[in-house]
Amino acid sequence: MAREVTSTRLAHSSEPDWLTLGQAAKYLGVAQSTIRKWSDHGRVPAFYTPGGHRRYRRGDLDNFLERSGLSSGSGPTVLIVDDDPKLREYVRVNLEMEGYAVREAGSAEEGLGVLEESTPDLVLLDVMMPEVDGWEMLRRVQEQHGVGAIPVVMFSGKVDERAADEGLGVLDESTPDLVLLDVMMPEVDGWEMLRRVQERHGVGAIPVIMFSGKIDERAAEEATSRGAQGFIGKPFNPQELIDQTKQLLPT
Repeated sequence: MAREVTSTRLAHSSEPDWLTLGQAAKYLGVAQSTIRKWSDHGRVPAFYTPGGHRRYRRGDLDNFLERSGLSSGSGPTVLIVDDDPKLREYVRVNLEMEGYAVREAGSAEEGLGVLEESTPDLVLLDVMMPEVDGWEMLRRVQEQHGVGAIPVVMFSGKVDERAADEGLGVLDESTPDLVLLDVMMPEVDGWEMLRRVQERHGVGAIPVIMFSGKIDERAAEEATSRGAQGFIGKPFNPQELIDQTKQLLPT
């Protein structure tokens, strides 16, 4: 398929030979941040204008497609549904680097709309989203497509700002000699709380002992019982989404 796409592109000799970053990303079917990372790593040659803007030669892009075996839509398709654009970009860039085709949705409703257009090979679905949460989207997906018809990995990586602010507010009122901080709390990620404490008061200024006596078993069990293929909870590392995708859906 990559050869056919490449041949078609080469046939358009009337198109400009030099492409901007946005044009090159569209040409390869990836995000601009992905091709930027590829060129930073030396996988795709990039040239720079006197003003510092990147330019890509069409022939280099065709050679890259032939060499890597990639083409727009050639790899497994992953849909990530999350209201956090930075997380979506992180996942997209890393998966596209591995040869996946990635589609994004910023809400459950948008994600359901994408599913009506085409069926991905895997869905990465955030539990905590405004208006319609991940559990409700999972139910609708299964209602329309059947349980297990589309593999889904649920994840939860949100921090409750109000709860975090409440804890930090206590520290603003008075400075304790020691803080005992739970890593995995129902609404607050302890690592994020620690980061904010250090940001405000300095690293080591207030001694902190981290502990974890909870495992998010209920959420993991609920995800399994509802037909999801996995659950990633707090403390949340976006790299886990990449690793689990590669495990469930090898390229």
